Amino acid sequence: MHHFAAYFNWDNHFTSSSSSSPIPLQELENRENPGGWSVLHVAVYCGGKRLLEALLQTGMDVQLVDSKGATVMHYAVQAKGTEDDEGAGNLVGFLVDRPAFYEQLKVVDSEGRTPLHVAFTGQYLGAVRRLLAQGLTAKMLSIGKPEVPKEGANLTAYIDASPYVTFSEEELARGLAVGELGHGGSPLHWANDFDLLERLLKLQAFRVNGRNLQGDTPLIAFIRRLGAQEAASLDSTVVKVSNKKTTGHSPTPKRGGKTPSKHQKPKILTKLYHHQKECSKRAAAAARP
Repeated sequence: MHHFAAYFNWDNHFTSSSSSSPIPLQELENRENPGGWSVLHVAVYCGGKRLLEALLQTGMDVQLVDSKGATVMHYAVQAKGTEDDEGAGNLVGFLVDRPAFYEQLKVVDSEGRTPLHVAFTGQYLGAVRRLLAQGLTAKMLSIGKPEVPKEGANLTAYIDASPYVTFSEEELARGLAVGELGHGGSPLHWANDFDLLERLLKLQAFRVNGRNLQGDTPLIAFIRRLGAQEAASLDSTVVKVSNKKTTGHSPTPKRGGKTPSKHQKPKILTKLYHHQKECSKRAAAAARP
């Protein structure tokens, strides 16, 4: 009965019972169903904020996982409304401000996916934007191929000491290539603005030679976005911008806009090119006996 009430977002079913005769916690936490869902899993997926507030006041265990090891945040990022900013702000933001749910972003399910894997690869853009605005660690923001836990392994949060990265509203509005988010990778793959890319590279928190789920480095991912015609002239573009000091021509990059200007594009390419080349040199030097 409680699961059905959560599914249909009947928050009065839980609020009216809280004072007179509280619902036993074992009933709220009951997961004897095909998916192993608790009432909280169902409530989060159906996107009822008032219902969530009522359930959180009961003191029920918020760390319960379903039959596949998915936490409440695995459900929250793909809940109703998370494909737009309004829905994400009302639900994901409500939960992730609480430490218990923020920590769930690090938990891996039985398929090797964190809630961020689900949000990015499923392109739940509202949830993604809200989480990026909240701020995440560099390790959280490195969306690679899920690694299925070995049989018998505990599905727990991984240790994370990587730098904390936040994104401003302006960067989220004009600095991200939305179409790249579903391919995973890191913010270096998604940066579509020179100022954002410059800031991320200075952090030295992400692998310049790292590959997204398509096998592309940040440089290749950016080239793909340029289109076939511009990609064909990559070599000449890189050489021209690299040698701008000898030629005396240095175009002034334009600011603003949702996509890089014609002056920003070669600048971004060159920056990625040289960082990737430098990382390759250091890796080769470290490999020598």
